[in-house]
Amino acid sequence: MPTIEDLINFGFLETHKLVFESDSLRFNKICDSSKVASVYLWVACQAGRDPLVLYVGKAGKGVDLRCGQHMGGFKNSGTGRKNAIALRQYIADGYEISVYTRRSESIRIYNQEVSLYSVEEDAFCELLNPVLNRALFPNVNQLAGEEGALAIDANFSKNPVAIAQLVSNRLVQSSSVSSDELFAQLEAYTEEQRSVVRKLLIFIESQLTDEYSGKLVAGYSEQPPGCNAQTTLTFAIPGSSGQMRGGSWRARIYFGKEPRVGFPLDRLNPGARDNVDIVESTKVFSPKSCDEFLRSPGTYLIQAG
Repeated sequence: MPTIEDLINFGFLETHKLVFESDSLRFNKICDSSKVASVYLWVACQAGRDPLVLYVGKAGKGVDLRCGQHMGGFKNSGTGRKNAIALRQYIADGYEISVYTRRSESIRIYNQEVSLYSVEEDAFCELLNPVLNRALFPNVNQLAGEEGALAIDANFSKNPVAIAQLVSNRLVQSSSVSSDELFAQLEAYTEEQRSVVRKLLIFIESQLTDEYSGKLVAGYSEQPPGCNAQTTLTFAIPGSSGQMRGGSWRARIYFGKEPRVGFPLDRLNPGARDNVDIVESTKVFSPKSCDEFLRSPGTYLIQAG
């Protein structure tokens, strides 16, 4: 088992404490932690015993956001609830649980700066053998290949894997953000929020031709409220360079605290202006209510399918 000194030598710094108060688990921040791609550990310590590494994770946008997603997952995700039961038991047994965070290295490939946080997560899992780690999501490309066309049923609204299958139909590689960021937010969402995401994906799919692809973006500026700098899935036409062709985007899903959908302003039905948020500078609009939009897309969109 590693000592705390070993973790510090690996470049980890204690950034959060886990507390159990008012029947809830909460990560309390104890020092400044950057918003850059990182690897983090849940470490359980008890006097007279070697520390236990309970969990190794990665955080593409920094550990503060990931801790918040875990707190949502403790209530809303099956895996998160199982982890919460285990963490509460460690606390009841007299362990203090801390988050140790390491800013990940990066490497330059084809003139792109690529974080090694996924590689580092794998390496530290092998090295530290964490107690609670488990695979949350199967390989979505493998699922799509094995199952072929996706069958949609009511149970999929509760299942992030089904949403991953929908995403994988069109997803192209992104150097700016990993699909793990999307899945982490899905874990934090409630079943109702995941159902909204699923319905948005199904609707958008009905609007796209074969030339469109989906690309995950770390975030845009000058977007509707709650959408700035959020992990975003953009559907557009890829160009020969691999970048999305300028002006070709058809729809976006923003994975913020609440899922939202965005469309180019030239698709707005003028009669719906009072029911949408508009950003003139970037020519984008977003329905104020996803539920209302999904009930009647044609009210919001010109030539909606």
